[in-house]
Amino acid sequence: MRTMLDEHNERLRGIDPLLPSAAPLPEPGPADVLLEVSGGVGFARLVRADLSTLDGTWNPAERHVLLARIGADDPVAAMDALLSRWRDVVHATIEDAESSAIVTWPARDVAMTRLFLDRALAPRGVFAVRMAGRPMPQADRLTVVRPITDADVDAAAALELELVRMNQQLGQMIERPNTAELIHAKYAADVRPWCWLAEVDGEAVGLLTVLDPKRNRWPDGLTSAGSAAYVSDLMVIPSRRGAGVGTALVRRAHAALDEAGLQATVLSYLGMNPLSGPFWHRCGYRPLTVGWETRPATHLR
Repeated sequence: MRTMLDEHNERLRGIDPLLPSAAPLPEPGPADVLLEVSGGVGFARLVRADLSTLDGTWNPAERHVLLARIGADDPVAAMDALLSRWRDVVHATIEDAESSAIVTWPARDVAMTRLFLDRALAPRGVFAVRMAGRPMPQADRLTVVRPITDADVDAAAALELELVRMNQQLGQMIERPNTAELIHAKYAADVRPWCWLAEVDGEAVGLLTVLDPKRNRWPDGLTSAGSAAYVSDLMVIPSRRGAGVGTALVRRAHAALDEAGLQATVLSYLGMNPLSGPFWHRCGYRPLTVGWETRPATHLR
């Protein structure tokens, strides 16, 4: 007999072949709550951010996460029942006003969209994939793109801090008292080989970083495409947006990744950002999964 996990994977592979096969749910942690409904199973998981690290900048203090596997027999009804069970657990366990509730789900499974919207969840974070060799738009010819050096630590840190502030404006990241110090320390400790600075007339106007594919193999498991690299940051100063600076950075990164034999590139962008989606789609990316989220978690219906 097929298991629920088999049904879950078969259904989603039919919707989007670039999705990876979902693994069995992990062993429950001490704070996990098992949720079982007809046709579905999941965990309600509470994750607390480490505010002494950049985890506290990327995330709210408290995240309520739903991990779900849905069978093939009336999957919408199963998800609806699972969301109801999850809502009850979340409302009973909220401890911090700075909180979120989030479920990550395949972008093309639009049958679930109405359910998520009815629960006050919004498509906040988009995880996207690009296959190697996809064409790119033309870049700004005046932009010089080069690897960052030790002399660029201050400029790189300043650009990433501006990225945090922009995303905070859009309701995602949180600039904390230690954010600037932690970002600067990150670049000072590790000037990455997969990090590029964009300059126009000698001024630093943009930054792009990719997690070193040799040291980070976990992106391979985020898609069925094969070996993958993760683009972690892209920032262009406001006065240079729309002029091809970002494209110049991405073209340089894609050329290096294609040369290294990577089969795909993955990244996350903020669905609330009116610039991100159109830009990344022009660069050959398309949504794979979406983080449906509400903040604070008390808003979950």
